[in-house]
Amino acid sequence: MGRVFQIAVKVSDGGYNLISVNDFLKMPMMERMEMMLQKRIQYLDEVGNVIPILEATRQMGEVKREAGLIRATAAA
Repeated sequence: MGRVFQIAVKVSDGGYNLISVNDFLKMPMMERMEMMLQKRIQYLDEVGNVIPILEATRQMGEVKREAGLIRATAAA
């Protein structure tokens, strides 16, 4: 399974806008959550394969930690 390369956001019945991971993470969290709840988002790898949401969410958390946007949690 590939890494999340871009995010496809559904804007109409047959239309999607492609945005980078960084641009997606810059969006307000509530906006991202709303799009996810409305099932308007697909996470894609470099060749356009859809990445399952659980794997994509894990990867996005890693990107945020690497960028210093969230703190790593200590293992219990």
